[in-house]
Amino acid sequence: MKLFKSFKDWRKYTLSSLYAVIKCLFKLFWSGLGGAISCIVNSYTAVQAYSKRESKAALITALLLLAAFLCCIFIFVNERAMRVRAEYQRDSISLKLDSVTQNSVVYLDIIE
Repeated sequence: MKLFKSFKDWRKYTLSSLYAVIKCLFKLFWSGLGGAISCIVNSYTAVQAYSKRESKAALITALLLLAAFLCCIFIFVNERAMRVRAEYQRDSISLKLDSVTQNSVVYLDIIE
């Protein structure tokens, strides 16, 4: 623990500590960004080398990946449509229930 002799010493120490923290956070962000870019570049060069070496296999692999991607899109669209249809049915049943409840309240008011 450091004891400060004046406000100026404390301020200087605090600002230097804050600067060190900001510098470390920037280095952390920069290293993460550099790592992500390095992974992308390495993947691209590996795919490029594979496609030059095995052109037919690369084409088949690309077509299979495209087919898998399209299947995922169709599954998502189908699930979304079923969910919207179920919500519509739920809302319709809720509306009918509210209507019946309101009619029964009006009918009970007439009887009393």
